[in-house]
Amino acid sequence: MCSSKKGVSAHQLHRTLDIGYEAAWFMAHRIRQAMRDGGLAPLGGGGKTIEADETYIGKIKGMPKGRGPTHKNMVLTLVERGGKARSFHIDGKAISDVMPINPS
Repeated sequence: MCSSKKGVSAHQLHRTLDIGYEAAWFMAHRIRQAMRDGGLAPLGGGGKTIEADETYIGKIKGMPKGRGPTHKNMVLTLVERGGKARSFHIDGKAISDVMPINPS
C-alpha cells in the first residue's frame, strides 16, 4: 500500500496475488485499517482468552491434486474472544516459527 504514490488498488492485488477480486477488496480494506495511525492495544488484556488458528492461502496454477498446501502461504491468526484479531505470515508450523510472534 505504501510502495506507490497513490496506493494499491484491489484490482492490482487481485492480479498480483492471483485471488478473487472480492477477497482482494476485503484484504485491501483490512490492510488500510491496520495502517491507520494509533497504536494497537495488546491482545489478552484483562484476563481475556486468545485463540489461535492457522490456514493456508494461495493457489498454484496447474498443481496436481493431492499435493496439499506445501507451496502455499501459511497465515496464523490470533483472535481475542469477543474482540480483535491479528494475522501473521509464518514460514512453517513448527514451534520455532510460531514462538517469535508477539501479539502486543
